[in-house]
Amino acid sequence: MKRIIIVGASSGIGKQVALNFIADGWKVGVAARREEALKELKLQIPAQVEYEVIDITSADATSRLNALIDKLGGMDIYFHCSGVGHQNTKIDIKVEVDTVRTNALGFTQMSVAAYNYFKDKETFKKFTSKFKKKEIEN
Repeated sequence: MKRIIIVGASSGIGKQVALNFIADGWKVGVAARREEALKELKLQIPAQVEYEVIDITSADATSRLNALIDKLGGMDIYFHCSGVGHQNTKIDIKVEVDTVRTNALGFTQMSVAAYNYFKDKETFKKFTSKFKKKEIEN
């Protein structure tokens, strides 16, 4: 069974992507800050869903991602759908810093963790070597 981890799966696009992959028979790891929404998915389809509460801005976010990878038995795809957006008409610096912390630093932290998982996998090596070969040919 193929495995996908979706970060930001408690609502919106992330939740719908999770439901679509579940319907296609994938094993799905869901992560977000709101545990109740994640538990609800797990209770609906317990054999296909694992979850981990992850705040992508926290220091333990990558270790929690690794824990979810372990629960799922591995990861074939990492899908990041977590972010914030605020109306900030007063240009409050705290609001802007929160946005950058989540949308830039949190994204980067999680993407690097996913890359570090994939980089030693044989399929990833084959995939990236195809791109390297094309670069050399061009």
